[in-house]
Formats: sequence, structure tokens, C-alpha cells
Amino acid sequence: MSIQNRSNTESYVANVDLSSSQYYGVKLDAQGDGVGLAGAGEWGGFLQNQPEQYATAEVAMQPGQNSYAIIADSSASVGDQMKFDASGMLTVTTTISDLVVARMLIATSTSGEIGVVKILDQKL
Repeated sequence: MSIQNRSNTESYVANVDLSSSQYYGVKLDAQGDGVGLAGAGEWGGFLQNQPEQYATAEVAMQPGQNSYAIIADSSASVGDQMKFDASGMLTVTTTISDLVVARMLIATSTSGEIGVVKILDQKL
């Protein structure tokens, strides 16, 4: 399993200071060239570095075989479907209408713990 495969990340401008948000969810801005923290019900990618404002943010956004480190807001089991919460962390969801962004590959046991996910295709 490949974790943090930098060849499958995309570069954007950090619209805010994301230096303490590595592995959190981020979303594209309206222009499509910058990112900020993702919120509940939003789709985005996973920040793979620690950029300050206006620096380059490396974002994992491509679904497929690669896996990526994330920060979970609670315990999650292998196979759980995950969505973003209001702070950009991933949380488990079983609600059919929720926007599922990833599936858990390496479990977490507490809030703030690093887990590993596979990004899912978005059919919008």
C-alpha cells in the first residue's frame, strides 16, 4: 500500500495558514487555484504538507489505488465510509445522503489520530 504518494498530489495555493492542518480535508476555492479547510458536507482532498498562507499546498484528490494519511475526528474501523466534519477532519458516516469522500483502510481509535484512506470517486 502506497501512503502519501506525492506523484498523485496536485499543487494549489494555500488561501489561509494551513501549517497546522496536515492530513486535514481541504476544498478548492471558487477560482479553482487555491485551497482552504473543507467543511461538513463538502467534497475535497487531503492536505499532504504544512503550507503557510500563500505557500504551495500539496493535495491528494485523485481517486484510485493509492492511499493517503488523514486526520480522523473519532474512532473508525477498516472499511468505514468517511465524510468531512465542520473542522476538516474525517468522521464515520452511515447516512445514505451524506457525501462520502473516502473509505478507511487503517483504523483510528481516537480523535486527532492519523488514519489511512482511499479516496472514492465522486459522482456529482
